[in-house]
Amino acid sequence: MFMLLIVLIFINLLSFVNAKMLVSDVGVEYEDRILEEFAKLDGTNETFIKIIIYLKNTSEADEILSAFSSNELKDIINRQISDRISVKITEPGFYKLIQDDRVDKVYFARKGYFLNDKVSMNFLLIGTILIIILLIILFYLIFLKSKKRTNKT
Repeated sequence: MFMLLIVLIFINLLSFVNAKMLVSDVGVEYEDRILEEFAKLDGTNETFIKIIIYLKNTSEADEILSAFSSNELKDIINRQISDRISVKITEPGFYKLIQDDRVDKVYFARKGYFLNDKVSMNFLLIGTILIIILLIILFYLIFLKSKKRTNKT
Protein backbone atom coordinates (compact mmCIF):
# COMPACT_ATOMS: atom_id res chain seq x y z
CA MET A 1 0.00 0.00 0.00
CA PHE A 2 2.84 2.33 0.87
CA MET A 3 4.53 1.65 -2.48
CA LEU A 4 1.28 2.28 -4.35
CA LEU A 5 0.97 5.67 -2.68
CA ILE A 6 4.55 6.55 -3.56
CA VAL A 7 3.98 5.54 -7.21
CA LEU A 8 0.83 7.67 -7.39
CA ILE A 9 2.66 10.66 -5.94
CA PHE A 10 5.48 10.37 -8.46
CA ILE A 11 3.04 10.01 -11.36
CA ASN A 12 1.40 13.22 -10.19
CA LEU A 13 4.79 14.92 -9.99
CA LEU A 14 5.63 13.83 -13.53
CA SER A 15 2.53 15.58 -14.90
CA PHE A 16 4.14 18.89 -13.92
CA VAL A 17 7.70 18.02 -14.85
CA ASN A 18 6.68 16.45 -18.16
CA ALA A 19 5.33 19.70 -19.64
CA LYS A 20 7.50 20.76 -22.55
CA MET A 21 7.67 24.44 -23.41
CA LEU A 22 7.80 25.56 -27.03
CA VAL A 23 8.60 29.07 -28.27
CA SER A 24 6.85 31.04 -31.02
CA ASP A 25 8.63 33.19 -33.61
CA VAL A 26 8.18 36.28 -31.40
CA GLY A 27 9.40 34.57 -28.21
CA VAL A 28 6.11 33.56 -26.57
CA GLU A 29 6.57 30.35 -24.57
CA TYR A 30 3.70 27.85 -24.64
CA GLU A 31 3.08 24.34 -23.42
CA ASP A 32 3.12 21.56 -26.01
CA ARG A 33 0.09 20.16 -24.18
CA ILE A 34 -2.00 22.92 -25.81
CA LEU A 35 -1.30 21.49 -29.26
CA GLU A 36 -2.14 18.01 -27.97
CA GLU A 37 -5.46 19.26 -26.62
CA PHE A 38 -6.35 20.88 -29.96
CA ALA A 39 -5.49 17.60 -31.70
CA LYS A 40 -7.93 15.80 -29.38
CA LEU A 41 -10.71 18.13 -30.57
CA ASP A 42 -10.41 16.94 -34.19
CA GLY A 43 -13.59 15.18 -35.22
CA THR A 44 -15.60 16.60 -32.32
CA ASN A 45 -18.01 19.52 -32.09
CA GLU A 46 -15.74 21.26 -29.59
CA THR A 47 -13.48 24.05 -30.83
CA PHE A 48 -12.31 25.73 -27.61
CA ILE A 49 -9.79 24.74 -24.96
CA LYS A 50 -9.07 26.56 -21.72
CA ILE A 51 -5.67 28.21 -21.33
CA ILE A 52 -3.89 30.54 -18.93
CA ILE A 53 -2.16 33.54 -20.53
CA TYR A 54 0.71 35.26 -18.73
CA LEU A 55 1.26 38.83 -19.86
CA LYS A 56 4.46 40.85 -19.81
CA ASN A 57 2.51 43.97 -18.82
CA THR A 58 -0.90 43.70 -17.14
CA SER A 59 -1.98 47.12 -18.36
CA GLU A 60 -2.16 45.80 -21.93
CA ALA A 61 -4.64 43.01 -21.16
CA ASP A 62 -7.73 44.75 -22.58
CA GLU A 63 -5.88 45.80 -25.71
CA ILE A 64 -4.62 42.28 -26.33
CA LEU A 65 -8.05 40.70 -25.75
CA SER A 66 -9.81 43.22 -28.00
CA ALA A 67 -7.85 41.87 -30.97
CA PHE A 68 -9.94 38.66 -30.82
CA SER A 69 -13.49 38.01 -31.94
CA SER A 70 -16.03 36.04 -29.91
CA ASN A 71 -15.47 33.20 -32.41
CA GLU A 72 -11.83 32.98 -31.26
CA LEU A 73 -12.07 33.74 -27.53
CA LYS A 74 -14.71 33.29 -24.82
CA ASP A 75 -15.22 32.88 -21.06
CA ILE A 76 -12.55 35.46 -20.26
CA ILE A 77 -11.46 35.80 -16.64
CA ASN A 78 -9.27 38.86 -16.21
CA ARG A 79 -9.02 40.03 -12.61
CA GLN A 80 -6.87 43.07 -13.49
CA ILE A 81 -4.67 42.48 -10.40
CA SER A 82 -2.71 39.62 -11.89
CA ASP A 83 -0.52 39.01 -14.90
CA ARG A 84 -2.71 35.97 -15.73
CA ILE A 85 -5.82 35.74 -17.84
CA SER A 86 -7.92 32.62 -18.17
CA VAL A 87 -9.76 32.13 -21.48
CA LYS A 88 -11.23 29.52 -23.75
CA ILE A 89 -9.64 29.85 -27.18
CA THR A 90 -9.85 28.26 -30.62
CA GLU A 91 -6.83 26.92 -32.46
CA PRO A 92 -6.70 29.85 -34.95
CA GLY A 93 -7.05 32.23 -32.00
CA PHE A 94 -4.22 30.47 -30.20
CA TYR A 95 -1.85 30.81 -33.17
CA LYS A 96 -2.78 34.49 -33.37
CA LEU A 97 -2.12 34.88 -29.62
CA ILE A 98 1.37 33.38 -29.68
CA GLN A 99 2.39 35.88 -32.36
CA ASP A 100 1.72 38.78 -29.97
CA ASP A 101 4.99 39.74 -28.30
CA ARG A 102 3.12 41.31 -25.35
CA VAL A 103 2.31 37.77 -24.22
CA ASP A 104 4.91 36.10 -22.03
CA LYS A 105 3.74 32.48 -21.60
CA VAL A 106 0.69 30.33 -22.31
CA TYR A 107 -0.24 27.22 -20.32
CA PHE A 108 -2.98 24.66 -20.72
CA ALA A 109 -5.43 25.18 -17.84
CA ARG A 110 -5.40 21.95 -15.88
CA LYS A 111 -8.16 21.24 -13.42
CA GLY A 112 -7.31 22.99 -10.20
CA TYR A 113 -4.78 25.27 -11.86
CA PHE A 114 -4.55 28.37 -9.70
CA LEU A 115 -0.90 29.28 -9.37
CA ASN A 116 2.03 29.48 -11.69
CA ASP A 117 3.97 26.34 -12.46
CA LYS A 118 6.82 26.95 -10.00
CA VAL A 119 4.55 27.66 -7.04
CA SER A 120 2.31 24.71 -7.92
CA MET A 121 5.34 22.45 -8.10
CA ASN A 122 6.54 23.69 -4.69
CA PHE A 123 3.14 22.98 -3.13
CA LEU A 124 3.12 19.55 -4.71
CA LEU A 125 6.62 18.77 -3.40
CA ILE A 126 5.79 20.01 0.09
CA GLY A 127 2.59 17.94 0.08
CA THR A 128 4.48 14.88 -1.07
CA ILE A 129 7.10 15.29 1.65
CA LEU A 130 4.40 15.74 4.31
CA ILE A 131 2.59 12.59 3.16
CA ILE A 132 5.82 10.60 3.28
CA ILE A 133 6.61 11.89 6.79
CA LEU A 134 3.10 11.04 8.00
CA LEU A 135 3.36 7.55 6.53
CA ILE A 136 6.72 6.99 8.21
CA ILE A 137 5.24 8.10 11.54
CA LEU A 138 2.22 5.85 11.00
CA PHE A 139 4.39 2.81 10.23
CA TYR A 140 6.60 3.59 13.24
CA LEU A 141 3.58 3.76 15.54
CA ILE A 142 2.24 0.48 14.13
CA PHE A 143 5.68 -1.09 14.65
CA LEU A 144 5.80 0.15 18.28
CA LYS A 145 2.30 -1.16 18.97
CA SER A 146 3.11 -4.58 17.52
CA LYS A 147 6.36 -4.67 19.51
CA LYS A 148 4.47 -3.95 22.75
CA ARG A 149 2.08 -6.80 21.99
CA THR A 150 4.93 -9.23 21.40
CA ASN A 151 6.63 -8.12 24.64
CA LYS A 152 3.42 -8.74 26.66
CA THR A 153 3.18 -12.35 25.49
